[in-house]
Amino acid sequence: MTDAADLIDEGNQLFLEGKLDASLSFYKKALAIAPGYLTANLNLANTYFELKNYESCILHCLSALQTDSNNLMALTLLGSAHLEKGSYKESIEYLNQALAVDSQSFWLQNYLSQAYQKSGDFKRALEAGWQAVELSNGEDSQHINFSYLLYEISLEKSLSFVKKYAQNWLQNYASNPIVNYMANAVLGNEKISKADSLYVENIFDVFAADFETVLCGLNYRVPQIFEQILEDYFKDSFSQKLRILDAGCGTGFCGLFLQKYALPGELYGVDLSAKMLEIAAAKNCYGSLQKEDLLDTLECQKKYFDLITAADVLTYFGSLENAFAKFADSLKPNGLILFSVSLNNANKNDYFLHCSGRFLHREKYLDSLLEKYHFSVLKKLKTNLREEGGKSVVGLVFLAQRQ
Repeated sequence: MTDAADLIDEGNQLFLEGKLDASLSFYKKALAIAPGYLTANLNLANTYFELKNYESCILHCLSALQTDSNNLMALTLLGSAHLEKGSYKESIEYLNQALAVDSQSFWLQNYLSQAYQKSGDFKRALEAGWQAVELSNGEDSQHINFSYLLYEISLEKSLSFVKKYAQNWLQNYASNPIVNYMANAVLGNEKISKADSLYVENIFDVFAADFETVLCGLNYRVPQIFEQILEDYFKDSFSQKLRILDAGCGTGFCGLFLQKYALPGELYGVDLSAKMLEIAAAKNCYGSLQKEDLLDTLECQKKYFDLITAADVLTYFGSLENAFAKFADSLKPNGLILFSVSLNNANKNDYFLHCSGRFLHREKYLDSLLEKYHFSVLKKLKTNLREEGGKSVVGLVFLAQRQ
């Protein structure tokens, strides 16, 4: 006769295979054989959490605590489930109980910082986020989370409220590229003219798996805008397939519609993030994908491309002089460039590093560069690119032709 432990083992195998619904049935059978079985309750709670069934997760966590009142996994899941549900008071209570069991857990401090932030207790949020950084000995994941914490609280509260934390962060971890770049963004350092490549690579590697889901949640519209612009431009004149570079291709958002315009095998993608490129490769729309700095790619391709697209890539460049010079050199005569930028309406600078870590650009600056490098503007659209911090991010989309 199969015992509860055997059923747990079978459920665990299914869980590892990603068959979460199937794993639940084995955990439930184990619990039926052995009521109050701690492992069965914990595994059920964890599986329900992964399935986003937070109410069931909470019920099984509470059952687990009846057996072991200080169970770390149950307390952590309770804190996380309540966080996801938006019941922040309960989340904070359970996460603090979990920290009483394991005071050195930087992930618990990380979750606690999120709960405090969502509840509007920004000071405690920043203190918990800082503890997560310190306890992790400066792990990149915690630096990235702290950078987003600083940015989001600067939007919700004020930039001045977070500056002392950014200064302390930079003072203690200046050698880390994520810290060096993002702390300087929060502090408004005007000397930075390009995002650090290691920062871009690390941050997009970390978020690659959830990237498309997150962007959809922000109502990110740039790929759809690009697709419509190309359809309008080519509808009466498209006859010859093109060599296309999808610059900063990411997970291949644009590749799916660019493919129909490309010569066989001549849709190229370049990005700094290996994790993003893995997802793009799975879409099977690119002839070639290269992990490389965009400017290095352009340097090696002279008068080769008929079309270059750059969806929100130039937001990681301040000065665009070098980029547009290389775009011009890489395009054939009459070649096209389609790109988006976030609009700088905050000051009169050509560009500046926003506290989000992205550069904003003035419209006149872009117009002057396009003219300087002999591009004729075919379409210029001012529009909302995405939502951020509850507000619309206004940007410009250009379709221009190399003369």
